[in-house]
Formats: sequence, structure tokens, C-alpha cells
Amino acid sequence: MKEIARDKTITLWQTPFNQHEVSKYDVKPASGKRDWIDREIPHMYRCLPVLIANQSGWTVHLPCDVEVLWRGGGSQKNIHFWTDIGRRPEIKQPANNLVDSIFGAGIFTFFFDFFIRTPHKINLLVRGAPNFFVDGAHPLEGLVETDWLNYTFTMNWRATRPDHLIRFRKDDPICFIQPMPHRYGEEFDLKVRSVYEDHELLASYQANEKSRDQFRQQVKETYQRGEKPAQVWQRHYFDGIDARGVAGASEENHTVKTHHSTVTRCPFGHGDSQKDQTE
Repeated sequence: MKEIARDKTITLWQTPFNQHEVSKYDVKPASGKRDWIDREIPHMYRCLPVLIANQSGWTVHLPCDVEVLWRGGGSQKNIHFWTDIGRRPEIKQPANNLVDSIFGAGIFTFFFDFFIRTPHKINLLVRGAPNFFVDGAHPLEGLVETDWLNYTFTMNWRATRPDHLIRFRKDDPICFIQPMPHRYGEEFDLKVRSVYEDHELLASYQANEKSRDQFRQQVKETYQRGEKPAQVWQRHYFDGIDARGVAGASEENHTVKTHHSTVTRCPFGHGDSQKDQTE
């Protein structure tokens, strides 16, 4: 396996119009919180894969409200944008300096006033924030070689249905960036086997399936009686064990809490740096 870079610093180079300005966009360590989970299903935060995915990177946040309307078709002229930046919220203005249509086909592009440099052979996976949704639009993904890049990249979304007003709100995370070693996926091979070839693995799998099916049925029956289940999740994955109580994980390969990354903001000139941390 290739050696991963020892330098762990990622540098965001701001590129405002003059040296006394800062980027319009705010970049933060990704939060595990999601408004829809808080509002509708807060016990989902107990699902470690969701929580850890939410926090595994940094998010780029909008400086203002943005509205997008796609009329359908492939032309760049069939998509329109408005923003309230620099004016009272009730007065809209074109958003061409922030977002525009380049590709057509309902795709719209956010332009960043910064570029990012990563250590040697570390790329950035640029995509939408995990488990964050915008009605009527879907984020596109790109893998960017930021270890040599000295200019900005963009974030692209695609409208999913015509004549629907897409609303992005100020401080929405419109982009998620996550480090990834260069050509990392090429280092692995996928082998397909039958679980019946491994008797111990088969026993563990069958015990888990039986336990999970029984638990799901109990929860379903409790809801059908109009009652609230005492427990709506099993702790097996959280505790790193199977249904038999056999440990399958260790501290080296099991994460229950992320080590919060930071963003160090270096002011122009000299002075103390300011650090942001995840929630």
C-alpha cells in the first residue's frame, strides 16, 4: 500500500478581489447535526455510520439566500438565479457572481473565491454534505487533485425537476470536502465469495440476522399497539460486537466519536490565529 503523506495540513487560500477582504464563504469543520433529524427523528443520531459520515470533513456555507429556477431543457438560458446578498432580504437581484449555469441541462455552478492545497498525493472529494437535502436539487461529485492545484474549483448541483423554485438558505452547507489519498481505490481488489465457505462467519451472520429480525418485529408490533418502544435501536454496532456478544472491533478500527478537526483562521498581517471546532 502506498505511503500516505505525513503532512496533515490542508491550506485554504482565499482569493478575494483585494488583500483586505476575506472569502464570502465560511468553511467549517463538518457538524454531525442535521435540522431534519433534530426535527423529525432525533434518535437517528445513535446511528454511528450516519453521525460519523456527517462529520468526516469540512463544509462550505452560503453567505446569503439563493433561489434557482430551471425551466427545463438543456440550454443555459433556461435556468435563473436570485440572491439577497448586499440588499434587503425582500429585494432580489441576479446572482451571477455567486452562481451561474455553465453546462446547461439544469446544472448550476457555485463559484468559490478560494482554492485549497493538500499534501502530496492527497486529493479532495468534493460533494454535497452527507444527509443534507435541498428540495428539487441534487449535488454532483468530483475528485480534485488539490496537491498541485493553484486555482479555484467549483461546486455543481443539478435541478431535478423543472418549474420548481429551489431555495438555498444563508449558511446552508452547499459543499463538503473530504481528503482522500491519490488513486486510493485502485489499491484494492473486490473478491466475491459465499458466506457458507466460512463456518464461524456464517454463525455470526445468522445470529445477527435472527436478532435483528426479532427486534424489528417487536418494534413494529409495539407501534401497531399505539405504544412507544422502550428501545428503537440495537447497540451491537455501537459497541463493536455481534449479536452473540463477541467483539469484532477494537479501538484501532471502531469510531464512536470523531476527533474534532479545526479551522485556523490567519488574519492578514500579524496577530493571533483563531480556531473553529466542530460541534
